[in-house]
Formats: sequence, C-alpha cells, structure tokens
Amino acid sequence: MVTGRGLSYVKYELVRTYAGVVADVTVNRKTGKIKVERFYVAHDCGQIINPDGLKNQIEGNIVQTVSRALIEDLQFSRSTVTSIDWKTYPILTFPDVPEVVIDPNDRPSEKPWGAGEPTAAVVPSAISNAVYDAIGVRLRSVPFTPDKVLAALGKAESGILTDAGGVTRPACFEQSAGRSGSSRPTGLGPSSDSRGIRS
Repeated sequence: MVTGRGLSYVKYELVRTYAGVVADVTVNRKTGKIKVERFYVAHDCGQIINPDGLKNQIEGNIVQTVSRALIEDLQFSRSTVTSIDWKTYPILTFPDVPEVVIDPNDRPSEKPWGAGEPTAAVVPSAISNAVYDAIGVRLRSVPFTPDKVLAALGKAESGILTDAGGVTRPACFEQSAGRSGSSRPTGLGPSSDSRGIRS
C-alpha cells in the first residue's frame, strides 16, 4: 500500500463559487484498488446563509463524487442498460466513505453563490493527482477502477506512457524519495507539470 496526496481547484462557471480540495488516498499496487481516506475542502460561495446546510451539501458532494469517480460505471449492451441493480451498479458503502474536513469562507458582503455542484467538480482530478503522487501514473477516465490502475501501472513499468494529447513515448524513470518511496516516472510531457489535471 502506498499513499498519495492530490489537490485541485475550481472557480465554478468562472464567475462564482471557489472550491479547493486536497485528497489523501492509499493505493494497493497489487490489486489496483484506490481508497480515499480523507478530503480537505476550502469553500467560498460568498455569503453563507445556513452554515450547517452548507457543510452537509459539501460533504454530500464529496461522498457522491468519490463514489462516481471510483466505482460507479453505467454499462450497456447493444440494446439496453445492463446496470440494473446495486450488484451491477455498485455505489460507495460506509466502510469506504472518506473523512471530510470542511473550511467554509463566509463573505457577508458578497451574494450567496450556491454550493450545489462546485465541490463535485474537483473531486475526480484531486483523486487522480493523489494517485499520481502515490504510484506515478495518470488516470484520466472515470471510474478509476482497479483494472484501469493495473493497466496504467503495466504501461508505466513497460516504459510506454501516453500523454494528454494521445502521444505515446517512452517513460524515463528515476528514484524519488516521495512519501511512498517508490520509483516515479518523469518526463511525462506537459500534463505532468505542477498544475496537475484541470477540472
């Protein structure tokens, strides 16, 4: 098991609510399973009318989107939806719900911008950035299933990496004494810079 931390930020619809999050994850390199341990949320939606309601909304956004980012996967056959029950369309269960730490920023001089969706916008990218911090591979397509993690690790270990533009190139590995203590790929192209994945 290795740990990673990733961050992401959004100014929702470019005109209102700001949300910045940090995700702490553990990744099992053998099985590919990702567990989100904790989410830290800094949230500015202008004037806060109902602080408890706001925190509940933000926590709900985080939990639902962690579920969507890790396991929810709607499946189809050629003629119909095949994800028809909780067995074929699983959702996050209580043992896998992360701790959510919320720091709301109340600005009474501003309009109340709303909190319905902004936090959800940054959850997948924060998890993906945390996985990159942990094991050095980028995940770009939700849900981040164990199969996708193992496939990405296999490509990285074979020296084949694909950047955001679909360009395949060899990976250059170097030892990095990160928190996981694992080898970390470098030279992944423009998508691997300090900005991480955009929301």
